[in-house]
Amino acid sequence: MSDLEAHRRTRLLNHTTRRVALTEAGERYCTLEQILAYVDQAEAEAGDTTARPSGKLKVHSMTSFGQHYVVPMISRYQQRHPAVQVDLTLAHRLPDLLDEGYDVSIVLASELPDSGLVSARLGTIFSIACASPEYIEKHGAPQYCPIWCGTPVCN
Repeated sequence: MSDLEAHRRTRLLNHTTRRVALTEAGERYCTLEQILAYVDQAEAEAGDTTARPSGKLKVHSMTSFGQHYVVPMISRYQQRHPAVQVDLTLAHRLPDLLDEGYDVSIVLASELPDSGLVSARLGTIFSIACASPEYIEKHGAPQYCPIWCGTPVCN
């Protein structure tokens, strides 16, 4: 203890033959030690998270794409990382990632609105809308959806 007090250049303990008590500097030093221990613990946990993913991952995907591609991928991902709980929402609308708390959104779009969020093109898909002449005569020709991807959808 005397070496620590010499290093700190202050008295940390008051002691008598019957009692030992922290000085004011000793109390501050103990608080500082606790804070440093919390920082060490937080750094260790943050480092461990990248090595072994865990926690909750909130994912959004367009419905049909999600059912066909995302659900099987999530299943494989959870086999590799069982400590990750995936909360998947399948919907045709673009969610507000920040307001709705999504970590990831997989969308089918020719372009995204400028939001300041990070995005990456994962690939390109093509689709064709087909209808019989009778259907078109009764319901009209398919129109392009301006909301999400420019893919033809029926009226």
